[in-house]
Amino acid sequence: MDLQNMLIDEGMRCENHKTNYQTLKAEHTRLQDEYTRAQNELKRLLSDRQVAQEKQQLLLAELRGELLDKMRELEVKITIKKHISN
Repeated sequence: MDLQNMLIDEGMRCENHKTNYQTLKAEHTRLQDEYTRAQNELKRLLSDRQVAQEKQQLLLAELRGELLDKMRELEVKITIKKHISN
């Protein structure tokens, strides 16, 4: 193999390495972007979950309060009926 052929061969290998590097760099950038989007989506979902849990806790407290009120009403009605019966 003469010097010119060796230089041509080396130039081709260099171009292949350059192409491979550019491909890997583009894929790395794409994966970083995808990772960032996934992280942001996770943050959003966690925030949504937190809001939903807070709403659920408020609703539960409200319903417990209503139940307690109704139980007191029934106790009063039962007490009144007992007094009327006696």
